[in-house]
Amino acid sequence: MMRILLVGICLIAGSFLPPAALAQPNAEKPDAAQLKEIQQRHLQAAAKLQKLYGHRVAILKPGEDGVYNCYVHFSKGDIVNPGLPLLKDLFNVKHVYAAAARFDDKGENVEVLGELSELEDLQFYLTGFGDNAAKAIAGLPKLKHVSVSTTLITDSGVAELARLPNLEYLSLTETRITDASVPVLTEMKKLRGITVSKTQITPQAWAKFQQAHPQVTERAYWDFNAGQVGGGVQGGR
Repeated sequence: MMRILLVGICLIAGSFLPPAALAQPNAEKPDAAQLKEIQQRHLQAAAKLQKLYGHRVAILKPGEDGVYNCYVHFSKGDIVNPGLPLLKDLFNVKHVYAAAARFDDKGENVEVLGELSELEDLQFYLTGFGDNAAKAIAGLPKLKHVSVSTTLITDSGVAELARLPNLEYLSLTETRITDASVPVLTEMKKLRGITVSKTQITPQAWAKFQQAHPQVTERAYWDFNAGQVGGGVQGGR
């Protein structure tokens, strides 16, 4: 009952982080002073984001390991770039989501995305995400899910995403990529699912990818736009 109460306080009021939630697994446990500092940084950053955008941007949810994960959610019409520096002070940012938000790929603070070392899931659907942002996130060691459908990314950006060591799911629907991206995608051995519909990739080129990636089965991709698993590999037009 007490755990449920703490979770409710954390998610609804956003004013308290239980110390256990700040103890990263497989890491040296911070002392009381460090815990307090982490908590204060997170709460201050979350409050500033809420003031900047007029809605809650940083949402904490308990993970399976007992450690809280932070979900960052930019809404339709939000101007993303000014708020990016505040993400560095949030606790354990695992997910960053922006749909129909205003993001300038060549604007300020794009590099901050590459400083979110715990990030596992990035979804910038229907935004100005492009090759600069792809380059910024290319070194993130834990990033597994990337959805950049209906964005400005090109073959150059796909080459940057190919540097992600643990990328499993990739959504590139309605982007500017061409057959030039297929050899690059073929080298991404950990891919389990990918969508490339409504791009300039031809069915012939995509057939070569499917031959090289037999592990990408009919139900092996993450449909980011729907937010659920299902369907099959989508290629060509």
